[in-house]
Amino acid sequence: DCMCAGVGLRKTFVPVPITNGTTSSFTIASSTSPKTIIWRIGSFRQCEHLYSHRFLRISLQTMLDRLHFFSGLWISFARGLNDTPKMAALLLTFSLLGFRSAVLFIAVGIFLGGILGTKKVARTLSWEMTSLDKSRGTIANLVTGSLVVVASLFGLPVSTTHVSAGSIWGVGWRTRKNNRVVIQKIILAWIVTLPCAAVLAMSTYWMIQVF
Repeated sequence: DCMCAGVGLRKTFVPVPITNGTTSSFTIASSTSPKTIIWRIGSFRQCEHLYSHRFLRISLQTMLDRLHFFSGLWISFARGLNDTPKMAALLLTFSLLGFRSAVLFIAVGIFLGGILGTKKVARTLSWEMTSLDKSRGTIANLVTGSLVVVASLFGLPVSTTHVSAGSIWGVGWRTRKNNRVVIQKIILAWIVTLPCAAVLAMSTYWMIQVF
């Protein structure tokens, strides 16, 4: 899509024709004269940020990459810390498993579900809500993980997905790049889910009692 020139902590997109049917368009940006330029050819998302400066002889880009990886671990730890006890408590209610077995069973379930069943949710949060680069995604992850961990320490059950969506919405609000249509759909789903779950639970309980 573009040729990107990284200028210190800034970026610029060099005009490159993008053919769409019979028309062509150009993406243009300006920049000051740099001392060091890093060139990259790829998609807009790949080119969006290039950090060429160093801190304590360590590349800022390398630091950001490692921090982004850590933020992913942090939010995963927070999700397991808050979600596992909630689900294990449901199993304990029916006396199906002991506490340790229930926690292990739920942890494995969360792991498999995260790999097999969250692709659509991840795409919505990462791509459709707002425009996220690595630095903004790192901030959203750190905020989400920290809030969920603090809630867990106080025994407060929260939804990691809800907190993550709120963090990403905050980043998008700051950059003014939120997708209002997608956010409205998410909020509507949150509102509809609770009464639907309540009705379904009551109906299921009634059928068990009757039959």
